[in-house]
Amino acid sequence: MFSKKTNKPKNKKKLYSPSIFAILLSLLFLVIVISWILYWATGANPSGNFHPAGILEIFTAPIKGFVNSADLIIFLFLMSAFLKAVNESKALEAGIGSIFLKLKGKETSLIIILFFVFVLCGTTFGMCEAAIPFYFLLIPVLIAAGYDSFTAFLVICYGAGIGVLASTINPVLIDNAFNAANSGIPSVFTDVEALLSSTGIVWRLVSLVVLSGFVICYILWYTKRIKANPAKSIVYDLRDKHLENFSFNVNSIPPLTKKRKIILVCFCLTFLMLIIGAIPWDTMTGLNGFQMLGNVLASYFPYLVGQTYDPITHQVVANIHPIGTWSIFEMAFLFFVGAFVVSIVNWHGEKAFGNLVIGGAQEFVAVSLILAIANGFSILLAETGIQIVLISAISTTSKVMPAPAFAIVIFILFYIISIFIPSMSGFARSVFPTVGPALTGGAAAVNGTGMTVSGSILGFSFANGLVNLTIPTAAPFVIGLQISDISLSRFYKSAWPLILGVTVLSITLLMVGTALPGSSIF
Repeated sequence: MFSKKTNKPKNKKKLYSPSIFAILLSLLFLVIVISWILYWATGANPSGNFHPAGILEIFTAPIKGFVNSADLIIFLFLMSAFLKAVNESKALEAGIGSIFLKLKGKETSLIIILFFVFVLCGTTFGMCEAAIPFYFLLIPVLIAAGYDSFTAFLVICYGAGIGVLASTINPVLIDNAFNAANSGIPSVFTDVEALLSSTGIVWRLVSLVVLSGFVICYILWYTKRIKANPAKSIVYDLRDKHLENFSFNVNSIPPLTKKRKIILVCFCLTFLMLIIGAIPWDTMTGLNGFQMLGNVLASYFPYLVGQTYDPITHQVVANIHPIGTWSIFEMAFLFFVGAFVVSIVNWHGEKAFGNLVIGGAQEFVAVSLILAIANGFSILLAETGIQIVLISAISTTSKVMPAPAFAIVIFILFYIISIFIPSMSGFARSVFPTVGPALTGGAAAVNGTGMTVSGSILGFSFANGLVNLTIPTAAPFVIGLQISDISLSRFYKSAWPLILGVTVLSITLLMVGTALPGSSIF
C-alpha cells in the first residue's frame, strides 16, 4: 500500500495489546461494578450476601493482595538470588562445556541430558525466564556439534516449558494454587478437609513422564533428520549467518575448577533436597520416620532448628517442618541457604552477597506486582459475595456435565484466560480461590470421582503451560525465538506437529485422569 502523494509505504497500525497490569486492573474495576449491580438487584440489603466494593479499592485491593502473597514473593526473590549466585560463578557454563568435550561424537547424549535437566528445573521450581541466559551458551555449542539454533530452542524452551506445563512440586504453581483453593473454601463447606499440595502428585508425575517422553522423541527425530541431511533444518538458509553470529571456541569454555565443581554439587543438592522435601514420604509409605526425625531435631538440637510446643499433640516440634511436609516457606529457606553457601564458595565479600539478594528481588518486582493485583482480585470476589455466585455456577456445571467433557471445558477455559494472564502465579492467585471451592463443594470431589480440585489445577497447568510454549504473549517463548533467530511463522510452520501432539496428549491425560479412582491419584 502506497500513499498517492509520496508513493511511500504507509505505516501500518500495530494492534494495541494491553499489558497484564492493565488487564488485571480492568478486572478489578469490573468486579467493583458487578458488586454494585448485585447489591442493587438484591435490594441494597447491608446484611445480605452481596456487598458493594468502593471505587478506591482498585488501589487498596492490590495492597491486600501483596500482603497475602508475601510467602510466594519471598520465594521468588530468594530463588532468583540463588540462580544469580550460581550463574555469576560460571559453574554451569563450565559444567556444560566439560560435558560437551567429553561427549564429543556422542552429542545425542548431551541433548538428552540437557533436556531432562531443564525438565527437572521446570517441574520443581518453575524455571522459565531463568532459562534465557542458556541460549547464549547452548546455541554455539549445539551448532558446533552439527545441529542448529532450533535444536537449542527446543531443548531449552520446551525442556523447561514441559517441566512447568507438567509441574509436580513447582511451588509457584502447585503450592500457590492449592493454597488459593483452600483460602476460598467458604463456611458452607466445613465438612471438606483442606487440600494438600501432594494431592494428585501421582498423576502429575505420570503426565510429566508421558509429555517429556513425547517431546524428547520429537527432538531426537528432528536432530537425526538434520544430521542426515542438514538441508532439512528449518533455519538452513540462515546457516552461514548463524555460524558467524554463534561462533564457538572450545578455548572459551570456563575451566571446571575445584571451586566450580563444589558449586555444581551445591546446585544439584539444592534441587535434590527440594524434591525430597516436597514428596510426602511418610504418607506414601505409612511410616513416620521423617516426623520422628523432626521431633528428635527439635528435642536435641533446638539451637539449630528452633522449637515450639504444639498444644494439640503436646509435643515439642521444630520450627522447620519435617521432610515430606515442606511448604513454600521451607523451599524459600532452602534457596536462601543455597545462595549463602554458593556465595561463600565463590566469595566476593558481604556486599556482593547483599547485591545478589537485592538483584534477585529486582528481577521479580514486576511478577510480584502482578501477583499482588491478581490476589487483590480474588480478595474482592470474596468480600463482595461474587465468589459465591461463581462457585455455584461452576459447581452446578461440574455435576451435570460428564467428567471427561468437563475436563475439556476446564482446559479450554483456562487456555483462553491464560492468553490474557500468562503469569501462572497471577492466574492461580486470581482464579483458584473461586474454582477450588466450586469443585471442592461439588459432588465430583466428595464422591472421589470426576474432576477434582487437583484435576482442575492440572488442567490449568497444562493450558497455561501450552500458552507459554506457543503464544507470543509469553515473554520467554518470544525471547527464545528472537535469540535463536527463528521467526514466528517459521516456527509454527515447522513445529505444528509438536504443538498438536502436546495439546492432544494434555487433553487425553486430563480425560483419563477423571476416570481414575481417588483424588490422591488425580
